[in-house]
Amino acid sequence: MHCYVSIFRNRITQLCLSIGSSYILTVLWLVTGSVTNALTTKGIRARLYRPADDQLAYYDPCYEEQTLIVYMLFKLRERALQLESQISTNPLLWARRSKDYNPTESESPQGSMPPITEFTYFENSKDESKYRPIEADWVFGPLGKAESSRLISRQQCHKYSSYRKYDDDSNNRLALSRDLHGFYNGLNTQLPVMNITVSSVSEQPQVDGRYVVELLVEVLNKSYRNIIFPRLKPGPTIIYSSTLVAKSSVLVLNPTVFKTWIHWKSKQIDKTRRDYHDIISAVD
Repeated sequence: MHCYVSIFRNRITQLCLSIGSSYILTVLWLVTGSVTNALTTKGIRARLYRPADDQLAYYDPCYEEQTLIVYMLFKLRERALQLESQISTNPLLWARRSKDYNPTESESPQGSMPPITEFTYFENSKDESKYRPIEADWVFGPLGKAESSRLISRQQCHKYSSYRKYDDDSNNRLALSRDLHGFYNGLNTQLPVMNITVSSVSEQPQVDGRYVVELLVEVLNKSYRNIIFPRLKPGPTIIYSSTLVAKSSVLVLNPTVFKTWIHWKSKQIDKTRRDYHDIISAVD
């Protein structure tokens, strides 16, 4: 039986502490959540307590039948955000956010993973595992399996009838490691910390009837540059330190489709980043 955690951040509780005739106003960050079927899964409370303790949170759990209700108070907003990131990437606690809810789906959000987190592994025999990675072979370990990272999600493909043909289109895919998949989609970070755009496309097919598509991989800051860029495929990887951009490449059968959806994905990432910073600015 699966358990699901629902986390809602950005809720601020203001506590007035009375000292004599004066008041001290203390602003605390309250992170609340719930874990269904918590009593049937061993170690849930400990897995929540440890990151809460690491982030110096006041941790107050209680049960409502099979559901664990959690309240965590933080003095610093940054620690509240870090705690949510830790919980979101815990494989035992699949994250549920209110934005994932789709009222037209009877199982949303409890019974279905949010579209951004859908992934499958490419089998080694698949062409995509050979032609679509942007990382070096050593990144994928001894099994050599990469994750299939969609550029346009399955939900979007089925939302519009004209997009449905791209759901199983191999040109709507990148082959990424688990870590890079997370960085690209914001699965293990507060927001996507890397973005990818097309730099150029070969005029003619170059390898096995496939076109060479040169990519620009842009990262959010120097810290992620040091993590991500060494993972990229060896070759003409040019790093522009001032703009945090490196080069990589893939091979695709239909560069027009690939360019269309990687451009769409890039715009979505830009929007996610703007929305995130707008929320942070509004709270400040």
